[in-house]
Amino acid sequence: LPVEEKPSILNVNNWFGFSTTVYSILKASDELIWLGTETGLIKLPIKELNQRATQLSPFITQFSLLNQPDSIFDLQNLRLLPEENNFTVYFTCPSYINEKTVSYSYWLKGSEQKKWTEPGKISSISFAGLAPGKYELLVKAIDFSGTESTKIASLSILIQPPFYKTAWFLVSILLLVIMATYFIA
Repeated sequence: LPVEEKPSILNVNNWFGFSTTVYSILKASDELIWLGTETGLIKLPIKELNQRATQLSPFITQFSLLNQPDSIFDLQNLRLLPEENNFTVYFTCPSYINEKTVSYSYWLKGSEQKKWTEPGKISSISFAGLAPGKYELLVKAIDFSGTESTKIASLSILIQPPFYKTAWFLVSILLLVIMATYFIA
């Protein structure tokens, strides 16, 4: 078959959340598939099958610091103190088909991680001992057939450096050294 006509196998039981044995499949047109099952006929619109995966829309639900599960943060402008570098981010992706079949992959830009993680069913990620800096956590959802969501959830995180590593502190120390040198000489 030409590449554009390459067949794909889709487990419609997982997709639509019904459990019945499919005995026969008939492609009635480019827009419609009929399934013959032990409980009767099922009509599947092809357009709907193709659109369902792209409808996945993951989002960040919660951010909590280690040992502070009830911590509340503004997820739009997340600025953390240097000692707040151990935390967990929770995310989800509503699926009206079967939420248990959704997997997640994430990428923490700004860290040593250079690519997306392998998809997994866990809907949270914990970070420990992140260095001060700017990060962006990206999360995408993957349906049971391996199709990735077109929408990606993101969370910008700024971990501030300790005061003694800030520019204003270093400039102040430099000025003090210059002034001390000037007055001593």
